[in-house]
Amino acid sequence: MVCMKMRSKRKKGFTTGEVSRLFDIPQRTVIRYFDKGIFTGSKHPSTGRRVIGPKSVKAFEALKQKQIVAVRKFIDDLAKR
Repeated sequence: MVCMKMRSKRKKGFTTGEVSRLFDIPQRTVIRYFDKGIFTGSKHPSTGRRVIGPKSVKAFEALKQKQIVAVRKFIDDLAKR
C-alpha cells in the first residue's frame, strides 16, 4: 500500500503530513500517535517538527491491514448467522 519509492533520497523519514495523507487520517492524529510512541522517529530540537521513520510507517501499515482483515472476518461471521 505505502509506496516507499515515492520518498526522495535526501530525507530519512516521513513528515506528519505525508503520513496523514498515506493513511487518510488527520495530521493531528499522526502527531498524537508520535507523541504516544505509536509512530517512532525524531523530533527537531528547535522547530519541533517530527520525522517518522520508514520502519514505523511499515509497522503501522501492517497493523492497519490486520485490523481490516479482522473487521472483514467479523462482518462475514455476522452475515452467516
